[in-house]
Amino acid sequence: MSKSQLILINITIILSLLSFILLVVLFFVRKFTNIYNLAKYKKFEVSTFLFYSFLLLLSIWALRFGVGYYSIIIDSSNNASHIAPHEEILNSFFKALRTFSMDEDFEQYIISIKSLVKEIVPDGHCSLTIIQTVVVTAASLMNLIAPIISGAIILEILASVFPKIGLRLSYCKTRRPKYYFSELNPASLALAKSIFYKEKDEKPFLIFTDTYVDSENEKEYELLLEAKKYGAICIRDDLSHVVKTRHGKRTYFLMDENEFGNFQTLLGLTDDNNVTFITDSQIFLFVQTDAYVQIEKQINEVFDKDDKKKLLKGGKKPTIVPVSGYRNLVHNLFVEVPLYEPLVHKDDNRLNITILGNGIIGTEAFLSAYWFGQMMISREKDGKKTMSDCEMTINIVSKDSADVFWSKIDYINPEIRGTVVIPRERTPKRFRKILEYNDKGDKNKPYCKVKYIQSDVKIGGFWDEQVDDTQVLLESDYFIVALGNDADNISVANKLRRSIGKMHMEGSTKAKNTVIAYVVFDPELAEKLNGHKKYQTLNDVQTDIYMHAFGSLNIVYSYDNVYMSRFKMLAEAVGAAYDKSQISQKLTDDNDARKGDEKNNYHYWASLARSMHFKYKAFSLGLIEKSIFDYGSDEADDLHKDYVKKQCEKYIKIALAESPQEFSGEILDAYEDAQFKKHLLAWLEHRRWCAFTRTMGYQHTDAVKIFDVKNCQKDMDLKLHSCLVEARRPRLAEGDTYIYAKFLPNGLVDTDTIFKSYSIERLDRLDMVSFERKIRTAPESAEDFKIHDYYRYELYDYPEIDDIAKLLK
Repeated sequence: MSKSQLILINITIILSLLSFILLVVLFFVRKFTNIYNLAKYKKFEVSTFLFYSFLLLLSIWALRFGVGYYSIIIDSSNNASHIAPHEEILNSFFKALRTFSMDEDFEQYIISIKSLVKEIVPDGHCSLTIIQTVVVTAASLMNLIAPIISGAIILEILASVFPKIGLRLSYCKTRRPKYYFSELNPASLALAKSIFYKEKDEKPFLIFTDTYVDSENEKEYELLLEAKKYGAICIRDDLSHVVKTRHGKRTYFLMDENEFGNFQTLLGLTDDNNVTFITDSQIFLFVQTDAYVQIEKQINEVFDKDDKKKLLKGGKKPTIVPVSGYRNLVHNLFVEVPLYEPLVHKDDNRLNITILGNGIIGTEAFLSAYWFGQMMISREKDGKKTMSDCEMTINIVSKDSADVFWSKIDYINPEIRGTVVIPRERTPKRFRKILEYNDKGDKNKPYCKVKYIQSDVKIGGFWDEQVDDTQVLLESDYFIVALGNDADNISVANKLRRSIGKMHMEGSTKAKNTVIAYVVFDPELAEKLNGHKKYQTLNDVQTDIYMHAFGSLNIVYSYDNVYMSRFKMLAEAVGAAYDKSQISQKLTDDNDARKGDEKNNYHYWASLARSMHFKYKAFSLGLIEKSIFDYGSDEADDLHKDYVKKQCEKYIKIALAESPQEFSGEILDAYEDAQFKKHLLAWLEHRRWCAFTRTMGYQHTDAVKIFDVKNCQKDMDLKLHSCLVEARRPRLAEGDTYIYAKFLPNGLVDTDTIFKSYSIERLDRLDMVSFERKIRTAPESAEDFKIHDYYRYELYDYPEIDDIAKLLK
């Protein structure tokens, strides 16, 4: 055997061993450390099994070729060769494939390997036995693993053709989380993709049910193909009838395009045939109304029965989490692009919001603006910043009549109408006392003014004929365009931009900053449009129009939006501080605490809302003096977010300062000024809480009556709350302490000083609720409900107290 032939054989053996070693290493690394992930190869349609199979086939072929090539050399020297060396390349490949089917003479193969190693390594060499053992062992393992992988490949092929087999196989992997979807549609696919990238280290199983696809429907077929790209298992059966596993993490998403179908699926999941499969799981119920409340209540009552408890077999009943995607969408908009942005450099206190469209998103936009807009505006006066009320007007433009709009709002809560001003309409008699803060008839200002215009903004008549109304609307500070489809929204938003720009350029009105937020569901289109948000109509430097496309399916149905993870930690911190003040258990620690308990559900959402509104209070204090219009490039939005966060840090630092003696000069003045202003902020927080709670459907009930019946200020089941009353707006004059309690050095209200010197003459309607509580309980357990309105509980972006304490060092 020549030297070149010996080198070639050595190379093939080394290649075989290295390929096999790489295969083993990658397998165990992937299995136990998750250092690398083959998910990135999904877009190339390369599965894990095929990747391992390639390495194993390369290892077997290289060794087979080395052994076969050696046999050719030996046989040719004996003139017994029947195959040429170049033909052995293909022959060894066939032998390698036969190894996968166990159709190969393994005994003769091992003998040939030993003979080859003996030829390469001289007789008597100390490493001969070791090398023979290593090569033979590797060959034996290859021959053992090959048929197993072959079977796995066949199973994978069968699973891809028959998804029910794949579903059964997935249940063997109990550690990997399973996410079930009640239907395959654009929304569920967007959520599945978000979960895939969020949980890719856990390698989640995505299981779509009810995926009957019409082959002639191109969109449905494309959805199916895209779902399979992410390794999804698509089953035609309904979720209630799909075989499910009892083990591991399981999450169910009920998100049919028909909302009523979600209720039917929920009932199916909780029947006797399915109840054992949903223990210790989460069920996300996608709804736009509060119809789920009664259904959830009934389901939880059924779970508490003895026969149902036996079916649960010691497991916990599932958590039902209602998700209102459109409500979350609007909330996120008002946090990302706050309503106060156009007001930062505005001279007056008027905030004009115009909503084009009266559909689901338009209605949610009105309700959210109603409570997000409860803020103040800080102006410089005599060297100090004074806080004055924001005068908010909400314009609604729709083809529907005003009666249709108000019937929607009255269905949610008729009391909302009693807190606003509607031009040319008198407040119904039963609501005329809502804004009164005492028995003398003194009133706080209405929460906002609501003007309704019945018109179609998609026709020329609106822009050309209604000159007066159009002129007023074009002077709005904040537009929300939600007309039902992307094409109309984009077209009208651009029409607005051009009309406003023309008005600014011609000087028919004083140029001011304007936000135009418009709904675009298509993810790629929304991303492209948001590549350019800032427009300059007067010069090339100063931005005066900011356009923001929101509503992308990838955002509305993202993991963070559905799980509310962006605000969840904040809500937990707010809730923990709130509950600690009442010496009660932590109610908002997790969605799990919300099982079947309307009280916990209320605390959860109330804490979320308070967290989302924190920046508005920082603006009310005058701490936010820059807006998104002050940054020229579209890429500078992150700089503005950092600026806002730092300004909020200043607020927290003053609010949580341990003692005024720590400060001096301007910082001391700022601290003392904040001590006065926090009374005003507490009053503002109560207004914001009242507005938000009303949008959740809660109404006022008389304190005397509810304390007599419930010995509590609220009834969650009936959605009644006696604290939904007005408090007197502080004048911040000398002696006007607003709340009769001292403040501890750490910023908390000293509850020992409450009620000690109450004068009945100075009580407002909220005080009277506290007073009713006091006369029915022991004084030491009584509390002034106003203490919950103070900023002690607002921990914006700082879920841990220790993180805030670092600011004080």
